[in-house]
Amino acid sequence: RDPGSMVMTGQARVLLVDDEPLILSSYRRALRAIDAEVVLAEDPLHALEIMEAQPVDVIVADYRMPLMNGDELLERVRDRWPHTVRLLVTAYTDVNMMEEVVRRGEVYRFLTKPCDTLKFREAVSDAIAQHQRLDEREQEHRKRELDLHSYRHLFESALDAMMFADLDGNIVRVNAAYVRSHGEDKRDALRNRPTLVSGLAQDRAMWEEMQQRLYEDGHW
Repeated sequence: RDPGSMVMTGQARVLLVDDEPLILSSYRRALRAIDAEVVLAEDPLHALEIMEAQPVDVIVADYRMPLMNGDELLERVRDRWPHTVRLLVTAYTDVNMMEEVVRRGEVYRFLTKPCDTLKFREAVSDAIAQHQRLDEREQEHRKRELDLHSYRHLFESALDAMMFADLDGNIVRVNAAYVRSHGEDKRDALRNRPTLVSGLAQDRAMWEEMQQRLYEDGHW
């Protein structure tokens, strides 16, 4: 079937790229034991077309291919889809050359050709797990950004005067209500800043009074 017409599922999607159909078939057989949707491409340009049409979690590319080598393909993938985990398969044993290739494409792992079936399957499984970790980090980052945006909005729009201070007692940020309460503009408000309570051990009577006011009036 046409890979571009595949329906998105909860499975990881693995794209295998090699100009030798028999090798692609052997890779597909090796991955039957893992829960993944396997997509095949016989040249790098077709692989890029597939990735334009649908998200890919893991890409495995052969190093030596016509039109474009695997390292150049993975560099393009890194630039366009940085969260796609990249693996490179090569028959070359020049360690220095491969280290440079891995660095340029930020390759997660490279495999020697011919590749043992078990090692190939384990490498792809590890790459899928790596993508899941990256995806979880991205979701957590987006959640923190959303929470921070919401908090900033609440801070700026609050009717009560609010401020942020560092551990030395220096005010580093104020909201509009604070400016209205303590001066004509922000600079004036910062000059007229209130005394900060530096800790529980000092001014305990003041602290207790603040707690009492919060309990009775809801503010201080």
